[in-house]
Amino acid sequence: MGALMALFSFGIFLFFSLAAIYFKPTEYRDFMLARIHEAASKNPDPQAQSSLAWLATPDGLIFFTVLALGLLLILFLIIGMSTGALSVAVGKPRNRA
Repeated sequence: MGALMALFSFGIFLFFSLAAIYFKPTEYRDFMLARIHEAASKNPDPQAQSSLAWLATPDGLIFFTVLALGLLLILFLIIGMSTGALSVAVGKPRNRA
């Protein structure tokens, strides 16, 4: 039951997130590019710099967005399953004999 509620919650979250990205793509792109460039300026490693430069491309932004949404789905499922298991453990009737 907890996993089902997590999927339902993530579906609502996904709907509003994708709607925000769809209706304001330039603001989303500018925000993400600013964070990527900020991370690149703090990391002196050339390999990390090249990886962050790839993330700044349109394909990289799509990849990062899908990856972040996938990780959020996993987080939603973990929280949902743990709260579902906790509610079953707490709500279980006890033998008083």
